[in-house]
Amino acid sequence: MCPRAPWSRSHWIGGNTIEFVSSYSHLEHLITDGRDDSLVDIAKRQDDFIGQVNSIVCYFQQLTSAVKYCLLQSSCSSLYGCELWQLSNVKLVNFDVTWRKSVTKIWNLPYMTHCYMLPLLCGCILFSTRSADVL
Repeated sequence: MCPRAPWSRSHWIGGNTIEFVSSYSHLEHLITDGRDDSLVDIAKRQDDFIGQVNSIVCYFQQLTSAVKYCLLQSSCSSLYGCELWQLSNVKLVNFDVTWRKSVTKIWNLPYMTHCYMLPLLCGCILFSTRSADVL
């Protein structure tokens, strides 16, 4: 008889069988059976962030850029679980690029505004120190 793989064993809690899944969302953090949970989680957060920024731009277009930036800070910065991300992850560079593009759009800045200026204008820091070197 072949030995069973460790993940195929049945486990129970309170009489209920625990099923095996390849990914699970816990406190808005996506935990996967792969080696690097950050890859999937950062991409999901980036997609959510883009949708939230587009909603602000669409629904609050009549407001000033300062008010829209306050909305961006308060409603688009819910990155719960980002403490678990590996800061060396290349996906953080993409997230920083997305953040810079969003800020440029919110402040109605020219597309060619230097990427080093945006964190200074907003009074914040980026996830990745390498993100400015990519552009």
